Amino acid sequence: MEDSKSEVNEEIPTVSAQSFLSPFFSTYSWFLVIGAILLYFVWLKLRPYWYKWQDSRDDARYHKDPDVALARMEAMETARRRLQEKHDADAAAYKQRMEQIEEIGRASCRERV
Repeated sequence: MEDSKSEVNEEIPTVSAQSFLSPFFSTYSWFLVIGAILLYFVWLKLRPYWYKWQDSRDDARYHKDPDVALARMEAMETARRRLQEKHDADAAAYKQRMEQIEEIGRASCRERV
């Protein structure tokens, strides 16, 4: 009984990914490269139409529901305000650091004299 099971297991061929993909890529590699280049150029040509279509779809959604447009504008304003506050804080910290550097420079000049 065990002999029949081992014979069955030996008869099943195992196919690894490398044994399948290696001949495939060696045979069709130039076609894949050319296809990828063609797809890239097609995408370059269709990209403006794609973005225009997405914008028109978004515009239609905003015209149907003005609350969505208002929420989006409020979110953008909140993000702008947050970025402005961060920028102001960074500018104040930079100004304070420059004043400290100037003070250190003045103190070192006084010590030299």
